[in-house]
Amino acid sequence: MILLKANDKLKVIFHKMIKTMGENVQWNELFIINNNDLILLGKVRSLFFNFDNKRTYSNIIDITVNEETAWEITENETLENAINMILYTFGKWGSIKGLKVEKDYDQLNHLLAYIFKEIGVEASLTKDNLRFFKEGIQMTYEEVIQMILDEKTPLEEKEAEEEEKETSISEEEDEEYRLGLWHKVIWNSINLTFVKEELTMEDKAKARLGNQFYMVNYKCPTCQSKLHMVVYPKGQEFRIETDEGGVYLARAYTCSACNRFYTPKPKQLLAEGDVFQLSFEDDKVAYEDYQELLGKKGQRISNSNFNQYESEYLKQGEEETGEELESLYELEQYEALTQEELNALLEKLESGFYPQEIVDKYKEVIEREIQKRQVRQEKEEKKLDLERSQVIESKTNFVEREKEDKETKKIHPFTKNATKTTNHLESDKKEETPYLQEAPTKQKDTFSLSMEAFFHFKELVKKGDRSDIAFELKKLPKLQLQELRDRIPLIEDMEEEKKVSAIQLIDERLDEEAEEEIRKKVAECKDKSFSQVEKILEEITKTKRKEDINSPIIDSLKKVLEKKAKSELENLVSKAPKDLSKRQYEQLKDKMKEYHNIDTRLYEKLLEEKLDEAQKQEISSMMKRLNPRNRKAYQKAYEQLQELHFEERNVAPTLEKLKQKIYNADLSAIQDICKEPADLTFEEGIQAYEQILLGEYLPELKEDMLGQIDKRLTKLKSDECEQLVNKLIKELGDYLNLDSRMYFYNVRKMLRGKHEDEETIIIQNAINSYAKGIEKYEYPILICDTSYASNGESGFILTPNHIFYHSLLNGGKIDIMRIEKVFTHNGMLKRGIYVETVSNTIKIANSLKIKDLKPVGEVLNNFVMYLKEKPESRNVSYLAKEEHKVKCCYRCGFVYSHGNICPKCGSKMND
Repeated sequence: MILLKANDKLKVIFHKMIKTMGENVQWNELFIINNNDLILLGKVRSLFFNFDNKRTYSNIIDITVNEETAWEITENETLENAINMILYTFGKWGSIKGLKVEKDYDQLNHLLAYIFKEIGVEASLTKDNLRFFKEGIQMTYEEVIQMILDEKTPLEEKEAEEEEKETSISEEEDEEYRLGLWHKVIWNSINLTFVKEELTMEDKAKARLGNQFYMVNYKCPTCQSKLHMVVYPKGQEFRIETDEGGVYLARAYTCSACNRFYTPKPKQLLAEGDVFQLSFEDDKVAYEDYQELLGKKGQRISNSNFNQYESEYLKQGEEETGEELESLYELEQYEALTQEELNALLEKLESGFYPQEIVDKYKEVIEREIQKRQVRQEKEEKKLDLERSQVIESKTNFVEREKEDKETKKIHPFTKNATKTTNHLESDKKEETPYLQEAPTKQKDTFSLSMEAFFHFKELVKKGDRSDIAFELKKLPKLQLQELRDRIPLIEDMEEEKKVSAIQLIDERLDEEAEEEIRKKVAECKDKSFSQVEKILEEITKTKRKEDINSPIIDSLKKVLEKKAKSELENLVSKAPKDLSKRQYEQLKDKMKEYHNIDTRLYEKLLEEKLDEAQKQEISSMMKRLNPRNRKAYQKAYEQLQELHFEERNVAPTLEKLKQKIYNADLSAIQDICKEPADLTFEEGIQAYEQILLGEYLPELKEDMLGQIDKRLTKLKSDECEQLVNKLIKELGDYLNLDSRMYFYNVRKMLRGKHEDEETIIIQNAINSYAKGIEKYEYPILICDTSYASNGESGFILTPNHIFYHSLLNGGKIDIMRIEKVFTHNGMLKRGIYVETVSNTIKIANSLKIKDLKPVGEVLNNFVMYLKEKPESRNVSYLAKEEHKVKCCYRCGFVYSHGNICPKCGSKMND
């Protein structure tokens, strides 16, 4: 069993599906995959999808799961698609009420093949079933999901590494430029229900929110978290803008969990529900900035005033004293008040209308009065409930007696047989056959020594007279001595001791012969070269016996060899020419390598110094001859020096000087085009960019000067696009289905150039087909595909600045600022989405179902109106400037000149 936790996209899709099906399932946003079942786990009933019988049904499941052990579905596209394909599959089978899939089985199988190609799984969808195969072996849906989880982890890590490498700005810069979306800081009217709940000890322990806000016993109507309140002293009320005009706040409430602010309308209490609301949605930074702004003038103090409209606030004066006296009279006469008036009075006591001493005196008294009245009312209600329960009990007893009379169900036994199979193993015996190996036969050697001489020497050895043997050995040449030595061990009728003695005498005679040869060769070495002496030494080393290699004669010969090498190497270096070329240097260096076993490092260094001196002199002469005076001449000299292949150590200083002169010349030329990149407008920046790009400048200067603007604007605009997409997903997600063919732009993925899946291919085709005029930093938000081939070649693209559209009959782009409204038609002939501009009306799409057409049109209209509210500070030409004398707030568009914090919304991002 696999437990998965849905991400935001899947939550929207499957909540919408449950609603469409009309199933009574309260989904807790967890998936259970068990064998061939996908289960949407609910609080009471759960929704089942079974591949074996093609059934979709809801049922009660008795299972306990630990949410902490669930896999969170993050940016795992394969896993998302593997779960989403449930809708295609069961929708095609007609098992999902309200969902119709128009693609045929071939198209769906093509889609499934794409989904599972990364893990090597084949899927086969027919009208009867859906089967999964891996190398011809059938698998369950659970095994497929497990493979995705196992395979995807390293891939996600790799993508995360790629994304980290491709990030254009560091984390510090990212935080600096993260502006969030813009907000029209106007409080809107709304009617809500605020539930009151006593503060617990736990609430009091975590009651501090900071910025003069303190916890109160009202709950947020959106998320049910406890609210915090701030109160302003009299005469220092905070001014806000609302949809009903300016209002001065005596008090305001906030929910830090869902980033909302509430305040009662003038002459109203929060409990009455008629309030102004300001929501920052998911923008926590904007919410905290505004909360800090509201809290600057707030205090833990009482203010008996209600919130007031600006016109009334400016007129206020002597009326206040009379109102305060009337309020005190109300407190003293609380017993005469109605239940509703008493609740309102308690609300004012808890909302900072009275000083703390008044609250301490009356709050508990009024609470007891309210409690006493509630007890009285509860007693009356209990009496009525008792009467009702007696009637219900009598009916229940009758029904139970009826049930007891019914027969129980019959139970049929069920048996199951099992069979056993036995495997027998057989082993083959192998016979080993012996084999014979013949001993090698020894062949007899032939000797050049005569038989007569051999027998004579044999007789001498038998006699054992060593002096006679030694005398006779002097008469024999070296070759016969060696042959005689080899033959003596083969004599059979001779004592072993005499054999050894004879061989010893022969060896002594051979050593004498070798020493005589060495002396002759050493005497010949005085007038020979190093190579000749080396050759003689090699010959002597090979012929001399091992134990005598280090004899004084050979040592003296090695000394002769070293002297010869030193003399010849000194002569080689001294005769090297003053204008030594690189080729001559290499030839002489190769010559030095011929002196084997000799340390030539000193002579190589001397030769290298000669080369360095010659090259430096040549470079100096060349620079005097060229005498470069401008950028072009510097570049020519630089290239010529590189072509001549001087040693790096010799040419580097001159090349560095030339490069610095080229750098200075290029920098001066670029600064003439744009002295300060941060002060350029967007249009000036583009012009400068093209001039520098086409000019002959050092690459590092181009990257530095051009990259600053490009990197900053790309980051700002991609962040803005991502936030706009998230905003539209929230507003539009409930109305889109699988057949709507609307796609949200994933700016991070598209900037990385990953256009492999079907959705991104359609998006890229749409941009290439009819949005070629899209600006460099203008990223799409929503793409609607209306093409017959579903390839993105017609439809519309919504960006922050334009709507690009294309159909068989027309095409073009619409400036967002020229749009009056977006609306829809449901008629048979005119069905579609329309844009009304200041000059005409244009149909841009017709791919939605009739039931979704109107709500989608309304959401798009509201979103386009929001885009029109974009502050001037969000334009690229404003963003391109680093400093601004008169500031336009990035968040709300408020214009001011002093300080870095916006006086209207509290934004700190306007440095």
